[in-house]
Amino acid sequence: MKLSTILAGVTTAVGFASAAPVLEARSGTCTNPAVRKEWRNMGVLEKANYLLSVQCLMIKPSKLKSQFPNAKTRWDDFISLHKDVTPQVHFVPQFLTWHRAFLHVFETALREECFYKYRLPYWNMDLDHDNWLASPVLDSILGFGSNGEEIGGDPNFPGSTGGGCISSGLFKYTRVNIPYSDATTPLRAPRCVKRAFLGINNDLWLTEQAVQNTIANSATYEEFEAALEGDINFADLSAKLGLHNAGHSSVGGDMSDMFISTGDPLFYLHHANVDRIYWLWQQQQSSRHYEVNGALAPRPNPMLIWPNPPSGDFTLAYEMLGLMVPGTNTPIQAGMVTNTKGKGVSPPSGGANGLLCYQYA
Repeated sequence: MKLSTILAGVTTAVGFASAAPVLEARSGTCTNPAVRKEWRNMGVLEKANYLLSVQCLMIKPSKLKSQFPNAKTRWDDFISLHKDVTPQVHFVPQFLTWHRAFLHVFETALREECFYKYRLPYWNMDLDHDNWLASPVLDSILGFGSNGEEIGGDPNFPGSTGGGCISSGLFKYTRVNIPYSDATTPLRAPRCVKRAFLGINNDLWLTEQAVQNTIANSATYEEFEAALEGDINFADLSAKLGLHNAGHSSVGGDMSDMFISTGDPLFYLHHANVDRIYWLWQQQQSSRHYEVNGALAPRPNPMLIWPNPPSGDFTLAYEMLGLMVPGTNTPIQAGMVTNTKGKGVSPPSGGANGLLCYQYA
């Protein structure tokens, strides 16, 4: 199906969506939390609205070009924001809160700049672990397209398929202007977004049992963060891969590159699901809504890429690097985003008021 045909259908659907009622939290605190839904539980109009809003960011001019010279679009801005701080927000306890804040900034841009009416969707990969290619998330019309063009997979991930540019759907023709992070890769841009599906992790990590084990076996935030994000052990890549890393490597291509994974629209659905699992862990005890701990420096890992990390511990006052409260120059602090229903309320220990008002269904 031609892209023009797909876009025509989506645009028509969004036109009908304009009258759809959307419940919002109107007060200064979180009295009516919005709901983030799994992609397959969204209606046709909701899906169409999201897809078109993402494409809007892909053509809207950059607001951060002075900071990121390669950026030409708002989509490039978000790739650049993530790429710029990748060493400081992976394999560290601030991983979960930073990405929660990042999703908030991204969602705000969709809603305020590109007419998105709803909330970020998520992809619960365990629903598709036994039949990945049949997932409605990968639908070519009301989804994100399928694997990359078949070029023998990604040589860095034996057993993967595809490996080329996204082969179907709305994002087949997507081009981004941020180069790959690997210095050995030609730094030409604009470039396509690649995928290389890898199914070997699905049965081990992308299951409901893996989610429940990760939640049940983690008594502290530091333990939970490490288990959910995962670590890299080159001697046994499956040993501590974790739900987060497994999702990235299963999609492959751009998603398997920590620095520029935000170029693939699936990044946001995957990380919303990671955030959902974090939210589920927090629901087990009320004290977890403001619990953070652990050393700021990365835990021992062969992927260590932060050469001179600071000393000290991760606290609620820690600033989420590169992220500002939308519409302001105020840095987002961890305590502003640990509680998804903390809007307008400061943490019990004091500090800036919360920003968020949502829950997961």
